[in-house]
Order: sequence, then C-alpha cells, then structure tokens
Amino acid sequence: MKPFDLERAIAGDPVQLEDGRPAHYRFSILRRERCQPAHVFEVENKFANFAYVFNNEGQHLSSDGAKDEGKLVMPPVKKTVWVNFYGTPFGVRTGSITHDTQADAIRGCSDSYDSCPYIGSFPIEFEF
Repeated sequence: MKPFDLERAIAGDPVQLEDGRPAHYRFSILRRERCQPAHVFEVENKFANFAYVFNNEGQHLSSDGAKDEGKLVMPPVKKTVWVNFYGTPFGVRTGSITHDTQADAIRGCSDSYDSCPYIGSFPIEFEF
C-alpha cells in the first residue's frame, strides 16, 4: 500500500482503510477545538456505509480527538499492457514498446524484429 495522499483523495483517486475497506472523500471541516482541518470519508462496510473523520495524514480521529487504529492508504494501481514477443535462437525477446490494447500491439508488431520472428502479443499486468 502507498501512504495516504490527501490531495489525490480529494481529487477522486481511490482510497481505502488499511484493512481493505474502500473509502470515499466527502468534505473537509475546520475543527474548532484545535483549529485543525478534519476530513470526512464515507467508509464502505458489509451492511452499511459510515462517515468517519480523518486528519491530514489519514489517521482516524475518534469523537474526543484521540487517534484510533484506522488509517487511510492509497491502494496500488493495476495496469495491463501488451508486449510483442519475438523468437531468437537463444530464447525469446520482447519489443521495446508497450501497448494499451492487444489490437494496438498486433498493429504495432512487425513480422520480425532484428531478424527474430514474431511469436505473439501477450498481456503483462503490474502494480504501482
């Protein structure tokens, strides 16, 4: 998991609690007792959604202002790209370009790459 980023959360990027429950930014308020901003997130639970208050660092604040166990994090983003593979006498090599779709990969392939015959286009998924 990536550390919580308030600006990205306000912009609409996905956010979740450390236990995996999705959370959605709703609004920010200024807490009078400490003049510190607090941010309300709607947290998805099994049977109902609840509103919880978090500080700028994504730490849950209880009603008396003490820190609780819950913390917001940024979930990893998964991306799938397509890569063309070519055969060599020593194994397989890939093209140097990734493509967003299989159709783009096939359209971007050549019958050979540095005299290596085209094998196919395959998806590769990674998280960042």
